[in-house]
Amino acid sequence: MVKTMTYGVLSSISTMEKTAGKPFGNPYSYADGTATNSTGILYFYVSDLDQSMKDFEANNAASFTLTEAELSYCMDQGYDPEDPPCARCVLSGDFEKLTDEDEIAFAKEGLFAKHPKMRTWPESHDFYFGKIVPTSIWLINIYGGATDVDMKKYFAVTDAEIDEKFASA
Repeated sequence: MVKTMTYGVLSSISTMEKTAGKPFGNPYSYADGTATNSTGILYFYVSDLDQSMKDFEANNAASFTLTEAELSYCMDQGYDPEDPPCARCVLSGDFEKLTDEDEIAFAKEGLFAKHPKMRTWPESHDFYFGKIVPTSIWLINIYGGATDVDMKKYFAVTDAEIDEKFASA
């Protein structure tokens, strides 16, 4: 899901006066690397003008929710977005601003390839690159309950394995 999706809901702990301390979800585009080097790390192109970034200044705990309802698969199967076979996952970790120039170049390559319009976003908004390195993943893709994904296995999956799985689906 992480390699194939293009957006999800980025959640933070709100710092807004009326919702302080409550969860706050915000749709966000992302990439997890380049087309040939999927890392499982979630990369974002963000601005401090956005509420989520203001929230992360106070508490960088983050989650990012993905759903196969984004794809035509669920609709084609007649699934409701909440049907367990219409997979969804929540990746949790801390939001971090990128500072390493090599990692910034890598994030930029992946994000701008997946989301070309980002290249045209206004410079006056001071966009920068950030990431979430998932430390836990909650996944539901079948009836019978959710799974906590083994993080060692998650980060060990190769692009070839992902591509093969989707080619046979």
